[in-house]
Amino acid sequence: MKKMSVQEILSLTIQEMMKDRALDSITVREILHASGISRPTFYKYFSDKQELVEYVFQKELAAPYFWDFTRDLKTRELFFLRHLREQRSFYLNALKTVGQNSFYHMWLDQARRSVEDYFESLPAYSGIPKEDLRFYAKYLSYAYVNINIEWLENDGPETPEEMAEKIDRIMGYGMYGVLEHDKKEQ
Repeated sequence: MKKMSVQEILSLTIQEMMKDRALDSITVREILHASGISRPTFYKYFSDKQELVEYVFQKELAAPYFWDFTRDLKTRELFFLRHLREQRSFYLNALKTVGQNSFYHMWLDQARRSVEDYFESLPAYSGIPKEDLRFYAKYLSYAYVNINIEWLENDGPETPEEMAEKIDRIMGYGMYGVLEHDKKEQ
């Protein structure tokens, strides 16, 4: 059996604690007690509990989803939605943290940077001014993050497969293309 790293232990601990509590109601002392990790060791890896939650998001969702451009969008979105559904309580509680360094703003920033990186990796977009690409990435990130949050908050009335299909269609065709495609199919 593989020995877990300090980050893995703390990650599992905070995920378990946030199944039924918001991050603001959890103290570092409680995290340390539940994990068996010492205070100096915690601060060796994380500056605060918010950074720990960001680590969980980065490791479990952002790294395999936001920056793995080897898989198509629909496959990545399906992975993302399934994970959100499995860890629904954790993410809903993470979203309760408000302020400048909120989980929501971190999620938006991660999504925006991912879309920018994706645009910059495509030769077809090389002639578009960088400030325009940043604007498009920001616009798409707000739409994307907020539709995922709405889906999560409403307990995903659509299945992950249905949502992934809808998102893939709008990203692939654009809004005008989706409407034209649907009109042709009627």
